[in-house]
Amino acid sequence: DSPHVRQRRLSNSSVGSNDSMSIFPTLPTLGSNRLETINSDVESMATDLESNAGSAFLGRASKEQISSVLHKLQGRAANYKDKYRDLVKNYNEVIRENDKCRTVLAATQDKALQRIDKLREEKRLMQTRMTEIENQIRAKMDERD
Repeated sequence: DSPHVRQRRLSNSSVGSNDSMSIFPTLPTLGSNRLETINSDVESMATDLESNAGSAFLGRASKEQISSVLHKLQGRAANYKDKYRDLVKNYNEVIRENDKCRTVLAATQDKALQRIDKLREEKRLMQTRMTEIENQIRAKMDERD
C-alpha cells in the first residue's frame, strides 16, 4: 500500500492547440451561434485575419462569406460605437448633475452657516440685553429696600 503520488504532466500532454479551431470555425455554414464569441473590434479582427489562422480561413472562404463577416463586424462596431456615445453622453450628464448638486449644496451650506452666525449673534445680544434688564431690576429693588 504505497501512497498515491501525483506526477507532473508535460504541458504538451494537456489540451493542445487544434488547428481546426481557427478564428471562424463555423463560417462555411454560417449556421452556428459561435460568431457571437468573435471579438467585436474590427481592427483587432483585421489583425487576426492577417495571422496564420486568418490566412488559412481566407484561403477557404468565399468573397461573399468574407464580405458577410465584414459587414456583420462593421455593424457590431457601429452598434458599440453608438452605445459608447450614449454612455459618454449619460456620463457627462451625470457629471453635470453632480456639479449642480455640489453647487446647490455649497450654496445651501453657506446660507445655513450665515444663518447660524446671525442667530448666535442675536442670542449673544439678547443675553447681553437680558443681563442689563436683570441688573436694572435688581438696582430698582435695592433702591426700594
